[in-house]
Amino acid sequence: MKRVIIVLVSAALFVGCNPKDDNDDAITIADIIGSWTLTHEEGYEVYGDEREDWSRNAGWLSVYTFNSDNTGIHNYNDGHPGEWSFTWQYTASNQNLSVVSDGDPDRPHLYVIEILQPSLLVIIRHVTQGDYEYYQKSKYAKSN
Repeated sequence: MKRVIIVLVSAALFVGCNPKDDNDDAITIADIIGSWTLTHEEGYEVYGDEREDWSRNAGWLSVYTFNSDNTGIHNYNDGHPGEWSFTWQYTASNQNLSVVSDGDPDRPHLYVIEILQPSLLVIIRHVTQGDYEYYQKSKYAKSN
């Protein structure tokens, strides 16, 4: 009788444990909020027959800060320090991140989030227009 009870309790515990839900890894807006510092970028730019490839560790400052009210600040220093404010929106269905500069609202920066972990953000920007193509994969580390 004891064996039957143990088997029944074990079976109940096994059935009661749900496998990991497929949506547990879904990116949420809360995951994006915070400051992210550029650590590495790679990509290419093609114009006509000319192509330039790059893969480099960030030798300059580039920090995106995403606020919970969908605003943010981009601080940078590529030899010329500056910052610009923006609004942002994340679309979960296609993992698109749209960053729109307050100073240039007609030209949004559109990214696809490839990886988002507690300390790592990888975004891709890919633009094609006629015989021009631009591809950049940027890796950011969480700064706060």
